[in-house]
Amino acid sequence: MPIPHFTVGGSSIEKVHYEVVDDTLAYLGKAPAGVSDSDQVWQITKIVTDLAGSITTTYSGGTILYNFAWTDRATLTYS
Repeated sequence: MPIPHFTVGGSSIEKVHYEVVDDTLAYLGKAPAGVSDSDQVWQITKIVTDLAGSITTTYSGGTILYNFAWTDRATLTYS
């Protein structure tokens, strides 16, 4: 379920989505406020939790740059 925009000082600065796929997989996406989910301006983090409770985070395309579409999160390569 997407999380609404964060606001600071009354102005929206960043759009954030968080999707829980199952008990072991979630995605976190951040983008400038006002963009579409299909715009290639998102930073997407894949969050994997193993059975022991260890959490591993990787980034779409192996980078922290805002170059990806939220709508592509499940098919992107992460490292």
